[in-house]
Amino acid sequence: MQPTLLRKEVLERHALVLSFWLGFGLVGLALIKLGFSLGDPASILFGFALLIVGFVAHILINRIYSTNFTQNEIALGLFLYCLSLLVFVFSSIVDTGLDRSRFIAGTAGFLLIFVSVVFFMVTRFGLRKAFKFFDIIRKF
Repeated sequence: MQPTLLRKEVLERHALVLSFWLGFGLVGLALIKLGFSLGDPASILFGFALLIVGFVAHILINRIYSTNFTQNEIALGLFLYCLSLLVFVFSSIVDTGLDRSRFIAGTAGFLLIFVSVVFFMVTRFGLRKAFKFFDIIRKF
């Protein structure tokens, strides 16, 4: 059961979440872009690591304020992850100049983000409840 936050606490939480995501997220995305441009797999992996640090910071903020991810945060995160994964897959098919090291680093980064989210869900909600989030057949 989540406690009801006051308007001030909601704004404080929102400001904290945005500040951490602006810091870690933008720098992480810049490193990923730089790594793909220069062909440096270490920059790509470090950029993905910064995105995971931003996710962990968001989890800690939720823990401090005794809240969960909002529906809007979940929708935005899922949309951005799926969109960037589709762009990565499409560009790796179309772009003949993408070498193996950059492809492996990008694939590893997306896999690390997926594993981090699944690990969070299993440790936070347990295996059965985490599976229920994706079990849409039972709702019919």
